Amino acid sequence: MKVLLAAIDARFTHTNLALRYLRAAARAAGHEARIADWTINHHNRQLLEGISKYAPDVIVFSVYIWNSLLIASLISDIRAIFPRVIIVCGGPEATTAPERWRRIADY
Repeated sequence: MKVLLAAIDARFTHTNLALRYLRAAARAAGHEARIADWTINHHNRQLLEGISKYAPDVIVFSVYIWNSLLIASLISDIRAIFPRVIIVCGGPEATTAPERWRRIADY
């Protein structure tokens, strides 16, 4: 299974450590896992192009207060273009508003 761990940070100087741990766990479980780093300054089109280059089976988003609106909008676009992709959301914002993210994502 191809897993894309998507980091959409406030700027490139931030490093999402959680996704590095998840990548190691996914690889240990036998999955192909890659991290894609973007910032909130990227447009949906750029993000969708990056996602489509990897052609993942699963996309994992780490959701924070600064990227939650962008990710919600992006998920809507992903659903239209890649209807079979499984979308997983975690992180601080996803855990403080789980009902909202369960409606948007698969997990």
